[in-house]
Amino acid sequence: MLSRSHSPQCTACLSPYRHRNLHTDTSSEQRLSPFETECLPRLWRETLLKNPLFCEHVVHSWMGRLARRRALHKTTTNKLPDSASTSTQFVSREGERLLFFLNNLVEGVEQKEQVFDKRDQLISFAASQGWLSGWGPRWWGRRKEAMAALNLLSESLIEQFIVQLDMEDVHERELFLIVWKHFVLSLVTSLQAVLRKRSRSCLSLSTESSLSESTSETSSQA
Repeated sequence: MLSRSHSPQCTACLSPYRHRNLHTDTSSEQRLSPFETECLPRLWRETLLKNPLFCEHVVHSWMGRLARRRALHKTTTNKLPDSASTSTQFVSREGERLLFFLNNLVEGVEQKEQVFDKRDQLISFAASQGWLSGWGPRWWGRRKEAMAALNLLSESLIEQFIVQLDMEDVHERELFLIVWKHFVLSLVTSLQAVLRKRSRSCLSLSTESSLSESTSETSSQA
């Protein structure tokens, strides 16, 4: 039985409960199997072949989900893209950025690397999304929004993949969908881990800065 200390919804696996010490940077659920590492590159190439604008469609869907969430929860975070940002130019630019990011990840997977091994690419992508990388540890509500935004990204990635997945063999279709979902889960949980580490380091720097300022004030008063 789960204790009362478990707060609702795990932002890593979308479980209705948050788990303590379950999701780590290299947890088993993030690790792709040998079959998945073999299958994923082919799936990715076929997806882009069917729809070269796949990533732009993902971005458009993602921004729509974010807008609906913001309207539903009445969030006022000033870093979240607004409707003016979801222009064709914005979607095209962010789509290219997402395509470059996913290409790098899939290339790493093809070379038998895990998604969480591509730390530089994960950090770079999070940093490129200013409204994601800017969440500070003292703004827990904003950090929760960033985690939720990544969950919405996973929904859009899966939704758009399903649209392109046209197969007569139902079992093969389900198998490929499972592979893609696992890749997306690994991607999102790895990004969330990067953001959590960034927040902790920001908190550490913030604490040191506060202590330094306090010491300076005490010295000047003396």
